[in-house]
Amino acid sequence: MAVDDARLRAAVDAITDVEGLSMDPDSLVEDVYLLAYAFPEDDDFEAAVANTCRALTALIAERVSASMLKYEFDTWSSYHYQPRVAQGAHATCRIIFRGTEGSIESGTSATAASPRISTSA
Repeated sequence: MAVDDARLRAAVDAITDVEGLSMDPDSLVEDVYLLAYAFPEDDDFEAAVANTCRALTALIAERVSASMLKYEFDTWSSYHYQPRVAQGAHATCRIIFRGTEGSIESGTSATAASPRISTSA
């Protein structure tokens, strides 16, 4: 992994600073490590973190809409977004969350079906 510890800490701080986000701290750190794994180049990682913060902010402010999940996760939603804003770029990242009034709660488990920030990059 090319992303250094200072950038990882800055990413955790940036996501933590998103007003209205509630997330298990251990899961947040794990998700930041997974973003660094998916985007090992500094520029790509920093863009993915910045766009994650933008996506979270947009979800909290209800400026974008998400898709509801099914079955035992029917109280959770999924929102896909681009890790780097570019014309024609695929939305390979997603946030799985549960909305509350004026905030969102991101998941806390690492299993494939569990709510959290993820990427298919």
